[in-house]
Amino acid sequence: MMQLFQNLDQIPFPHIEDSLSGKLRQGKMAGIITGRGCPNHCTFCYEGANAKNVRFRSIENVMEEIDYIITNNPHIEYINIYDDTFTLRVDRILEFCKAMKQRNLKWFCEGHVSFVIQHPEILKIMVESGLTCIQFGIESASQKVLDAYNKHTSKDMILECVKICKNTGLHGVTGNFIVGGAFETKQTILESKELAAKLINLAKGIMEIYVVYFAPYP
Repeated sequence: MMQLFQNLDQIPFPHIEDSLSGKLRQGKMAGIITGRGCPNHCTFCYEGANAKNVRFRSIENVMEEIDYIITNNPHIEYINIYDDTFTLRVDRILEFCKAMKQRNLKWFCEGHVSFVIQHPEILKIMVESGLTCIQFGIESASQKVLDAYNKHTSKDMILECVKICKNTGLHGVTGNFIVGGAFETKQTILESKELAAKLINLAKGIMEIYVVYFAPYP
């Protein structure tokens, strides 16, 4: 059985000289990964099923990569964090925010609805450190579908989460919906459509909705 790599700090991050074009991360935005694995059990997701052992890079190591990007790209403005579980540990978020505040960059991340509801004061600190957009896996407005996905959220929680984001001063909120998953019907799709409209109205000018289709693979 394959062993998971535990110390992510020992994995080198991408360097320009290793790219074929020599133009790696030369735009205004660069993406990074600061952790692997997920403790959640969302039934539609491969990562929750296969990699429950969460491993994080140290913030010192993450900042080393960001500083490398800044040094080699004078045009960089945004850091996009691709982690599914970035908001899992409050202490790590605070350490990250403190370090990012010194670098004067804007950044994006994914988050969980329950995190925002439980820690609105932490979200405020994130915004003050440069967070401009956060993405949530909303998935559906139907409680039956959400329960089948094992999301541990509800329509009311989703609405409350977006309301907090707006009041905190975030410039952008992205919500992802899944169509065609477990227990999906015309009625549940209609419920999701109605929720999407409510979210757009609740956070006018900052709410963005994406829809993906459920696609099972072998």
